[in-house]
Amino acid sequence: PPIRHHPSEGESRPHPDAPAVLAAGARLLQQRIKVRRYTSADGCGRRAQAHLRDEFATVYFSSQEPKYLCEYVPSGGAFRMFWDIDLPCAPLPLGAGALNTAGGQQEATGRASDEGSMYTVQEATLAREWMQWLLQSVTKIMARAGAPTAAYAAAAAPERAAAPAEGDGAVGPSGWGWRCGVHVHVDAIVGCEGARALTHALADQLIRSPWAAKEGPTVREADSPPSSTRAAAAQACARVDWNAALDLGVYRTGSLRLVGSHKVKQRQDAGRVYGLCAAVGAAGAAWSEADLRRLAADGPGLMRALSILND
Repeated sequence: PPIRHHPSEGESRPHPDAPAVLAAGARLLQQRIKVRRYTSADGCGRRAQAHLRDEFATVYFSSQEPKYLCEYVPSGGAFRMFWDIDLPCAPLPLGAGALNTAGGQQEATGRASDEGSMYTVQEATLAREWMQWLLQSVTKIMARAGAPTAAYAAAAAPERAAAPAEGDGAVGPSGWGWRCGVHVHVDAIVGCEGARALTHALADQLIRSPWAAKEGPTVREADSPPSSTRAAAAQACARVDWNAALDLGVYRTGSLRLVGSHKVKQRQDAGRVYGLCAAVGAAGAAWSEADLRRLAADGPGLMRALSILND
């Protein structure tokens, strides 16, 4: 079972939340099978499926226990477009301010020094601008592809890189690098080849039009990074290898970890829980913090925005 409780005496038994989560998931799966076979002319089947998906999201996000779930699209199937971005040593804490599924902010963690676990306000400000530029770049390529759409980003709370190398081009103006992971979602149905083409287009857009950090943030003047810090951050961000950061392998496997679920590596819980961190409209306008918190606290709405499933 994906959710289990392990008592101290060593005997394993399902956590009380597990039956509800699994039962909701089973009802959703059964309804999907029925809908594919017997979709009614008036769309009643799909409305029932949407209701069950919302029920599953409500149960899933209300569970306070660790969850280990991902969405899977069979080989050759269509899915909602997404990008999996991995930055082992980014110059800024991309994902700063990521929200948990209750609308609260996740905490950053540090690996490099005891006193250096949290990013500064200036670093967070620049990272949010960088994230908005990333999502605006996504909306530009989607508009050129004839599918204008809003874009959403989910990320884990950033961690300081364990050992930033001397002269590493990805290290930011503070002298540190950050381990960051980001999932970007849009409401466009694609296949594997279409996803690859859009990923190449995004890499080209990010390389040709790097983040310039020219515009000041919408924060108190005291929190605004000085121009020298902005320039140094922009230069470091321009050196990110986007062809390496944008993972093409996820389209072969057709799966993505659900927002709110833990990462598992070598059968161990590695944490890295993703939460909503940014969104922009189809025209590139950034969402307000209040709007982001409302979506993060709305389980069904969050699942609809960040799901890769096309039905």
